[in-house]
Amino acid sequence: AYQFFLTTENTLEQSKAMNGLGLIHLAQHEYAKAAAKFETCLKQALKGNHLSMILRGYLNLGIAQSELFLYQEAKRNLQKTAELSIAQQDTTHLAMSYNRLGKVYFDTKQLDSAAYFYAQVEKLGDRLSQWEKTFLYAGKAELALFQKKYAEAIQHGLVSYEVAKEMNAFWDMQRASRILSDAYESQ
Repeated sequence: AYQFFLTTENTLEQSKAMNGLGLIHLAQHEYAKAAAKFETCLKQALKGNHLSMILRGYLNLGIAQSELFLYQEAKRNLQKTAELSIAQQDTTHLAMSYNRLGKVYFDTKQLDSAAYFYAQVEKLGDRLSQWEKTFLYAGKAELALFQKKYAEAIQHGLVSYEVAKEMNAFWDMQRASRILSDAYESQ
């Protein structure tokens, strides 16, 4: 699709196709390849001023960078996603960027910042998708577990697991199960 759309100079479809390729690499844990695709997606989206794809480009690039342990770059791109989301009143991308910022801050042991971003996601309440709920509560469980608050970790982990189970989201169920297992063992 990308090769076809190169012949049409359609930057929107080029960015969509490149984003799709990046998502495939992301799902296969090929993070460097995913990041390269998302950079191209973002370049095409910016060239055509396609806001929806600009948001996706920054978000997905930030996710790939966080998986590559490029935390500063990830924070920068996730923050750009958040800023654009706020300007556009786009709670979907805002929740995704804040959730991932919470995870990046947790991974870099900046626990107060992680808790802040998870609290921001939680404030979105009923505007959250099920995907964002399971990621949020897994993140809160992971944070509580690290802080040795085992009962709280179990409580959040169970919420994450149940939401993931309702959606049949195996990756999310696995993440919640791992956190729950560690929390029960530690308790």
